[in-house]
Amino acid sequence: MESVCCELKYSRAGAAFIGISALATVAIVALLPWAAGLRVALAALVAAHGARALERLACVRAVHVHLDGHVRIESRDAPAREGTLAAGGFVAPWLVCVRWRPRGARFDRTVLVLPDMLSPDAFRRLRIVLRSA
Repeated sequence: MESVCCELKYSRAGAAFIGISALATVAIVALLPWAAGLRVALAALVAAHGARALERLACVRAVHVHLDGHVRIESRDAPAREGTLAAGGFVAPWLVCVRWRPRGARFDRTVLVLPDMLSPDAFRRLRIVLRSA
């Protein structure tokens, strides 16, 4: 197996986790003994970060990973970008974090892949290639 190409679907489990986490954080902020304006500002900040996380979860359309460490990421709102795998990725049966650095970029990027985003066979192949690379 030289490489793997995964077409990602929208993750309902990931979206539910992000939504529940944001709502729980807003509830905690609402109960803090701070000024009302500060609580409203913090709640708005949490809501904005939750919305951005949901957008980023649905942004990536395809992930191509080669054994030599070459990565190509296709997203819905931007042209495909190529780069290399970076240290710090994570592979588990319930989550894959593809850590990569685009060509010419200063900072690494991370793509989260949950099991409900692809078929079980594609998820297994992605895990195998990332462990081997």
